[in-house]
Amino acid sequence: MLDLKSIYGRPNTVVLPFLRSFMDTFQVGIRNREANSSALHNIFVKAFDVEDALDIATKVIKPYDMIVKDVIRPGHEIYGLDESADADPLRLFKNDNRF
Repeated sequence: MLDLKSIYGRPNTVVLPFLRSFMDTFQVGIRNREANSSALHNIFVKAFDVEDALDIATKVIKPYDMIVKDVIRPGHEIYGLDESADADPLRLFKNDNRF
């Protein structure tokens, strides 16, 4: 299951602290591919720009059959807000038939 409290980086890579210091932490809104609600869960991704954050988040959530709905830059007025109260439960894996 995805850990919504972790900060994700590019899978299977090592980033040295100097290079990581140039990255920002983006908020990425995700939801199940087939959802009953339009509410989103948020994960945080360490990346250079919005496109990089989108690419990293897509790779992280791919095994869970989820999609990325938005990427929010640090400093935006809705950055950090959690509006997932009525979001669908997170899937455990792609073939999870509980939902």
